[in-house]
Amino acid sequence: MTKFKEHLFEATLLALGKILSKYDNSSMSLLLKEVGNYIYEYLKKQGYPLPETGTEKDIYATIELFAHNGLAETLEVEQTDNGRKYTWHNLYGFQAYKELQEITHNPTISCPLNSVVRHLSGIGGRTRELNPVSFDENSRTAICIEQFVDKPGELPVQDRGLNHLTLENSQLLELAEERSNKLERILKELKILQGLLPICAHCKKIRDDQGYWQRIEQYLVNHSEAQFSHGLCPDCYEKLYPELDTEERDSGGVP
Repeated sequence: MTKFKEHLFEATLLALGKILSKYDNSSMSLLLKEVGNYIYEYLKKQGYPLPETGTEKDIYATIELFAHNGLAETLEVEQTDNGRKYTWHNLYGFQAYKELQEITHNPTISCPLNSVVRHLSGIGGRTRELNPVSFDENSRTAICIEQFVDKPGELPVQDRGLNHLTLENSQLLELAEERSNKLERILKELKILQGLLPICAHCKKIRDDQGYWQRIEQYLVNHSEAQFSHGLCPDCYEKLYPELDTEERDSGGVP
């Protein structure tokens, strides 16, 4: 199991990514910035040279730091009109990012670097957005293009804090939606009998909504989850098989 560390990293990315994808964008953004803050502070305590100028230079320096310490084999960076284009060659955790692409529009949602960059973007008062990431499975290459969006009325994340009420409301909404969908599925599967049923006084057939008369067991099968097995009650058994004495009837058993 020479790749256990990589597989464990990928499993963590997948698990966190699937959890985060259930939140709305506002809650998700707050969570990622909070996580990024914790990662950033921890790495600083371990002695890694993380910059603190409060500008976009912090973001670029942090990306270079992650890239040079094993996040990818090599990183190519091209300047764009409002950001940069990043080409990650042999990206660490590549398979997890590829699988997350099928779940969320942002497959790097659970990437530690992504969280730290979101934290740094919040400090700078701008929001960094990534265009859809493209993957080349043969070369394990990922390409993403960033752009920065000004958010003049938004408070920096350290002043705003994590809005627990927003998260709780989001979780309650998820739970309510999940239960509502489950109930809807159950009601669709369950056919409920209610109201007055027109039934023949002689043969006991039931008239359906289209005016057709059906045997009672057929009507119940069509309008409920009931299934039938046939047998004879003691009274009918005696009428149909009068030649059998009581002992034979009892020993034979009524099905």
